[in-house]
Amino acid sequence: MGGRILVVSPPTLDIINGECRAGGPSLYAGATIGALGWRAEAVGPVGYVTLESARIERSLGVERLGYRVDGPGFVFRLEYEGSSRRVSQVGVPRVIDAGTVLSLAEGYYEAVLISPVYGEEPGILPPLLAGRAGLAAVDVQGYYRVGLEAPGGERLVSISHSGEEEGGGPSSVYVNIVTRGYGTVTIQYRGGVASLRDPRGPRLGDPTGAGDAFTGALLVFLAKGYAVEDAVVEASEVVASVLPDIQSRALIDCGRVNGYSINTF
Repeated sequence: MGGRILVVSPPTLDIINGECRAGGPSLYAGATIGALGWRAEAVGPVGYVTLESARIERSLGVERLGYRVDGPGFVFRLEYEGSSRRVSQVGVPRVIDAGTVLSLAEGYYEAVLISPVYGEEPGILPPLLAGRAGLAAVDVQGYYRVGLEAPGGERLVSISHSGEEEGGGPSSVYVNIVTRGYGTVTIQYRGGVASLRDPRGPRLGDPTGAGDAFTGALLVFLAKGYAVEDAVVEASEVVASVLPDIQSRALIDCGRVNGYSINTF
């Protein structure tokens, strides 16, 4: 077993074209980390609906540290039209309790990934967790969705990951990595020098979770000492090999989730 990586993100329930799945960065990034032989831990609010998602996380090797809150948790509808995706939140947002996260995340981590799904982490945690890990990373998406600025290098963040539509990430981090689905990956260094690398692996039939799986794999390779460009290439190849299995194991019966009808959402 390799080192420990912490993913700060709540579990989600994703309703994708009428099909229900456990989801969220903690599931896709965490399961990928586990598939590479490292220990993945996750922390964030769990509701009565997303408790089932947390159970599926555990079956995929992700150790969720907690914690329970009132309400259903984070529930999303995802609709794909060709290569575009529309995401709408139908659950009740809950702000992450920074004090609880700090009390549950004990010891030293080789890397920590702060990856909110819908603005529930306003930028408080990166500077607090950076001292507990060899590498601190943020994913821009959950900040971008609600118009928040993602925390950058002035707050001790080393790596950011974003999609092209999210503006490329904060300029002050040491390395910004921008993925474009099946397109070229841009590596933007703080000094202004950009490198372009083509991802490896076959085209995925379902891209859900690909960005999170990529980030999880990327952190493993970086923590193992790979150069950034080599880590990007290796991580993109891992995504194609692990994502279909994670997706198939994340399926949930839409009819009833922990005694509640999903149709109420």
